[in-house]
Amino acid sequence: MFTRLHSILVVMVLLTVVVAQPAGVTVKVEPCFGGHFKFGEWLPVHVTLTNDGPPLRAEVRADTTESGGQTTYSTPVELPTGARKRLTLYVQAPSFAQAIRVRLMEGDRELASQSVKVTVERNINYLIGIIAPRPEAFAVLGGLTLNSSSAGQSLSINGMPLLERSVTRIPMSLSEVPDRVEGLRAIDALIITDVDTSELTPAQGQALQAWVEQGGRLILGGGASAMRTLSGLPKALAQDWRSTAGSTEISALDALGQFAENDVRVLGPFVVTWPTAGYTLIGQEGYTLVAEKQLGNGRVNYSALDLSGSPFDAWAGASRFWEKLLTPGSAYSSNLPPDVSPRVTRSNSIYYALQNLPALELPSIRGLAGLLMVYVVLVGPINYLVLRRMRKLAWGWITIFGLTAMFSAVAFALGSSIRGGDVILNKISVLSFAEQGSTSAVQSYLGIFSPERRAYTLNLANDTLVMPLTAESGPTGPWGPGGPSPSSAVEIVQGEPTQVRGVQVNQGAMQGFQIEAPLPEDWSIESDLTLDVDRVRGTLINRTSEPLVDAVIVYNSRFIPLADLQPGQTQTLDQAWQYTANSAFPYFLFENAFRNMGPTGPSRELQARQQIMESWYQNFNGPPQSPDRLTLIGWMRASPLEVQVAGVPSAAQQLSLVIAALKVHYQSGPVHLPSGAVPARLVSGQGDVGVCGQSNQLYVNNGNAILEFKFPEELTTLHVTQLTLIIQGNAATVKLADRSGQWVKLDSPQNGRNELTQPERFVSSDGVVRVRLSGNAGTGCVLYDLDVEGEVKP
Repeated sequence: MFTRLHSILVVMVLLTVVVAQPAGVTVKVEPCFGGHFKFGEWLPVHVTLTNDGPPLRAEVRADTTESGGQTTYSTPVELPTGARKRLTLYVQAPSFAQAIRVRLMEGDRELASQSVKVTVERNINYLIGIIAPRPEAFAVLGGLTLNSSSAGQSLSINGMPLLERSVTRIPMSLSEVPDRVEGLRAIDALIITDVDTSELTPAQGQALQAWVEQGGRLILGGGASAMRTLSGLPKALAQDWRSTAGSTEISALDALGQFAENDVRVLGPFVVTWPTAGYTLIGQEGYTLVAEKQLGNGRVNYSALDLSGSPFDAWAGASRFWEKLLTPGSAYSSNLPPDVSPRVTRSNSIYYALQNLPALELPSIRGLAGLLMVYVVLVGPINYLVLRRMRKLAWGWITIFGLTAMFSAVAFALGSSIRGGDVILNKISVLSFAEQGSTSAVQSYLGIFSPERRAYTLNLANDTLVMPLTAESGPTGPWGPGGPSPSSAVEIVQGEPTQVRGVQVNQGAMQGFQIEAPLPEDWSIESDLTLDVDRVRGTLINRTSEPLVDAVIVYNSRFIPLADLQPGQTQTLDQAWQYTANSAFPYFLFENAFRNMGPTGPSRELQARQQIMESWYQNFNGPPQSPDRLTLIGWMRASPLEVQVAGVPSAAQQLSLVIAALKVHYQSGPVHLPSGAVPARLVSGQGDVGVCGQSNQLYVNNGNAILEFKFPEELTTLHVTQLTLIIQGNAATVKLADRSGQWVKLDSPQNGRNELTQPERFVSSDGVVRVRLSGNAGTGCVLYDLDVEGEVKP
């Protein structure tokens, strides 16, 4: 009997295994970037599915667990017989993750699964992706440290020292370039050399361009394969490097050795493909070996040499070359949290604004005190006097109970009227409109307020990435987003539509989400402006479906208030700049509103606006910095974020910050850029140097620093006739870079205006003036600025 029962159990177990793992279904999981990720940034995970069995409708799921609960990222998939599909799942891995388990599920039945190793990288670590046929040629990058004090790269900003950044080298393939910019944000720099980029899809190319515009550094290799390397890249990334002259050979690389402070003793010849434009970072005999251009907030470098070939694979100076190339733009202030993404700290700050709901406001102390006093008076003396007059004092136990019940009902009704009985969605969006040809984006924050404890399902638009926020990631908790509320599980379905299932919200509480999505395709802010010394002329058009209110044009410390713009409306401008000398950005945008507020203080909307602005423009290196190019900043009392709560009516509170880069042109003829019109930034430094105020205020006590002035993009080809360096303070030794890359010393720099001879030679082909400051004695805080006169040729 026992033997028969044992046999039956064995057969049942075997049948269960066969059902759970049907033949012909396989899953192959490949995390991008070798599984390296930064906490708070998206990790793209490629999942390849094959089905040689019967047709299936299933879901691919990746589970992550935080202290607050579990979040599942999933996407639906249909697998006909013989199907082979490759899809991408975007995952927010927890900070302690060592592996991610991806499952193919049919309902509650697991069909197949695979676990893959992942590695969390501190946000301070500098991640370099390498797309090359021989990634081992870049092994020297693995031991590199940027901003190393031992290398003399000590730098501080506003008195806060910059931290050393360890480099992590990540071999990649072109297929690992995600088709969304959000998936690239963990990468700090990307090297592409000797590969055919025509394999990139248009979406991958757009993601690369948007990543550079948002602050990434793209480094492209040339050599004999330059045209292949550039072939599939967007025009904005590759146009300046495409040469019609083809490749050539040179026998020596003296300039490269001088840059890296280590002679190139590798025997030539070396194959080069010269770039056609860009700033010359390393020049030799009138040619550009290494060029650079700024694109948005990022940079593109081009090497005339193949970066994976000779001499880099056998040169003792390769390490120093990469260190000097990568250090500018890699500054990491000690004010920044080293472990998490700045996006996380930003969401922590905006959490205040998300909670700015009337339903979450505590009742008035005066109102509660008044209600309590009325209750005491009624239950006490009035109740007693009425009953005594009626000679019914024995009824006191009934009247007291009745009055107490009545006041309890009144208090409950007041509380319900304050809290409300509807689900409330608080939508805050930041709309970033780039110029035509660049990528625009919308970052949204959603809070769902519930009048009762229950679970909800949220429906959002396609192509939306959702990340839960909790109290742990709010202003009272530690850094970083966690899962949803305690003891809950949320499933985020990346499909059509995007869904968030199982959102458990306590009564009278709020659950938050951070949401990323593209802007509506037909939304834009069009501009055609002419910028004079003291005026702005031209037109603005609101190409959205919502009114734009309380808008201003901002440029450094200057601004122009605008009239409200209705949808489709064109506004003609001919206004003078207003200057702010005493108020910091962004406070001067709200100064008049705060001055004119009533006795009850600022309105809720004004408070929310200030919180959003300060969070978005927060600068961990000091106070928020105003835009260094012509920018429109305005507001919409609406949001493009489309959210529905399944099966439940809801009300919405909406507010959007609009930031639009404006198109400016200059008419043919004379142009004057006065002091303050050419933005500056500190790009590198050695020793005891740093920023001591605005970005063009420096101290150089013992060391050297390079300050970079960038002309407006529309004036990169300006014919400069007069260039004056303005110095306010005791200047250090001053040198300026000429077009050949050589440093020319400014003799006897004066406190005040220093007019430069032959000014055109100090302006690079992409409109950059570089000033090198050095000294070994304290200079104090010194302001450096430019005054430029020139001519725009027709």
